[in-house]
Amino acid sequence: MTALEQLDRTILLCRDYVATDLTDHEICHSLQSTRVLCVADLRNLSSLSGQTCLTTLVFLLSRMGMQVELLIPDVPMISSQTPISGKSLSAALAGSSEALITGATVRCDPNSNPDLTFAIGDTKIDNGNGFCWRLHGTDWDGALTIRTVEV
Repeated sequence: MTALEQLDRTILLCRDYVATDLTDHEICHSLQSTRVLCVADLRNLSSLSGQTCLTTLVFLLSRMGMQVELLIPDVPMISSQTPISGKSLSAALAGSSEALITGATVRCDPNSNPDLTFAIGDTKIDNGNGFCWRLHGTDWDGALTIRTVEV
């Protein structure tokens, strides 16, 4: 199955928000050429909640066909994060590359040049692209906020 076929439903959902003259191939290419950096520090990945947040984010981005780049420490997996498995969270996530959508990669890249950045919790980031979507929460709620990166 091709990425275009795998992303068919996503492309249909995008049609509500893009110019009508864009072809399915152009939308697919846009999705697949988007580089997203996911950043988390040791403290935020030392909890099952932090690891689940990152794993869910990586799989949602991969399911949209995007290129996911990880800037995370090598931490052991606290518990199973289906469908990935292994001892190291970063290795397990990188091992999921192209598992959902053909061409949607997941890799560890400290020299990333992302289009979008997501940070878990209060992780400090220094990537210079200006904006960051931050996923954070408490015992009772979760939030997604957009913040300017201090460069």
